[in-house]
Amino acid sequence: MRLVFCWVRSSRLAAQMKTISAVKLTTVSSFRTARHCTVRSDTPHHHQVGRVVLFAVVVRGFLCGFTRMGRTGGRLGWFERPAGTKCDNPWMGPLLAFVKLSRPHFLLGGALLFALGSAGAGDIAWFEYALGQAMVTSMQITAHFVNEYADREVDRAVDRRTMFSGGSGVLVSGDLKPEVALRAAWVSTTIGVILAAVVAVGSPLAAGVGLTTLAVSWGYSMPPIRLLATGWGELATSLVVVVAVPVIGWAVQQAPASVALWWAIGILLPVHMAMMLAFELPDIESDTAAGKRVLGVRLGEARSGRLIAIMLVLAAVIAVIGVAVGGIAAGAGWAVLAGLIPALILLGAARNRNYAATTLAAVSTLVVAAGVLVFVVTG
Repeated sequence: MRLVFCWVRSSRLAAQMKTISAVKLTTVSSFRTARHCTVRSDTPHHHQVGRVVLFAVVVRGFLCGFTRMGRTGGRLGWFERPAGTKCDNPWMGPLLAFVKLSRPHFLLGGALLFALGSAGAGDIAWFEYALGQAMVTSMQITAHFVNEYADREVDRAVDRRTMFSGGSGVLVSGDLKPEVALRAAWVSTTIGVILAAVVAVGSPLAAGVGLTTLAVSWGYSMPPIRLLATGWGELATSLVVVVAVPVIGWAVQQAPASVALWWAIGILLPVHMAMMLAFELPDIESDTAAGKRVLGVRLGEARSGRLIAIMLVLAAVIAVIGVAVGGIAAGAGWAVLAGLIPALILLGAARNRNYAATTLAAVSTLVVAAGVLVFVVTG
């Protein structure tokens, strides 16, 4: 009966949401309600059920409020195009443009690295896994929205946009208002903080690392920090994606981490750095003209290409050393071999200035290597 009461009460709260502030207040109220109703549970079974209800109440309450908040006069007010602008693609509706703004294809990397961390913990508790992954995804997508908003003027000068570089283009083309990206970033930030609070019940470490990554998501693109313009943004992003995300995946499982997990992270870190540099190659000229001093601009195209090659060789060396000292199974060699083909394509495409192939090969190298290492660490 207590659980039923919680659900009914959260439903009434969700029905009253009218504005953004109301969404926040109601979500917090739902969180407190669910927590109040579950803290009196005395058995592990009741505790688990209580956490499920808490998660469901928060998500349900937030989604109800988002739906009401977005509707203005029968239209989704958030997704209106700026007055006087014309959509370059007449077939792209506002919702499709918002999906493009979210850049969902980038989320695969976060999912793989999170899976790697959980695999390094041994047996997987699937509820904790889903909760941790939801937190990571909300924080990763926050970075996408913030970057789109902060770089909208720089992206206007991009003439070599690829699937993985130059931004989504929907703000530049007028498909969506710039405010859409900023508001969406605050929404995903709110979701991330709420999920971190729920995760903290079982793993304060995972929640703490998650909130740190959320701070980096804002600081990477937005002033006054704006890491991407300091030459350190690429390293900060690689540390978040390749180190922090697997750590969260391991920490939510509340189990000892295998030594192989740390070797896998060591292998993938330079691969991700190489990918970040590859993403910057198409935009070096436009970024230079706009005064955006990313690492690729500071190094120049030739030296960036050489550094990409060095990073890929370094990853292979770390894998060989890890296998030699017994830190990781010999299967790590398969990760190197599997990633060798896209890595060679990456280097060749970069040399020929085929930027679409360069960025795609860079992503493929990371995804293939990480996918193989998930199985290596699990075994």
